[in-house]
Amino acid sequence: MTDGMIVAGIGLIGGLIAIITPIIKLNSNITKLTTIVEKLEELVKDKTDELANRITEHGKEIDDLRVNQTDHEARIKQLEKS
Repeated sequence: MTDGMIVAGIGLIGGLIAIITPIIKLNSNITKLTTIVEKLEELVKDKTDELANRITEHGKEIDDLRVNQTDHEARIKQLEKS
């Protein structure tokens, strides 16, 4: 082998390292981002379910209050007649 071939081989290896290193870092960053997005989706789903349950419970409370209000109105009318 000549000196030129050795220098070319070293240059090729150096060039590959210069190209592959950012690709590996990019892949690592994409993996981290994917993990973060999955955790965010899970958190949003949990919070959405929690809010839906709260809305349902508040709806039940409002319905109960309406029933109580109707009962109280009927009692007041009975008292007014007396």
